[in-house]
Amino acid sequence: MKLALLGCGYVANMYWLTLSMHPELQLIGVADQERSRAENMARITGSRCYLSLEEILADAEIDLVVNLTSPLSHY
Repeated sequence: MKLALLGCGYVANMYWLTLSMHPELQLIGVADQERSRAENMARITGSRCYLSLEEILADAEIDLVVNLTSPLSHY
């Protein structure tokens, strides 16, 4: 299953560090309101850097979006 992370802060780092324990999951992209964090996470993980949630949702290749933003912005 191909996934994207929305939010590239501390929690995203923890997800990335444990992703190898789930070989059925493949990280293909990340996005964050702070573009530099998304760019850095994309570089570290070898994934794509998306500019927005809308861009992630428009990518038919993505099966799952993991929302790692602050709880107040989950709507």
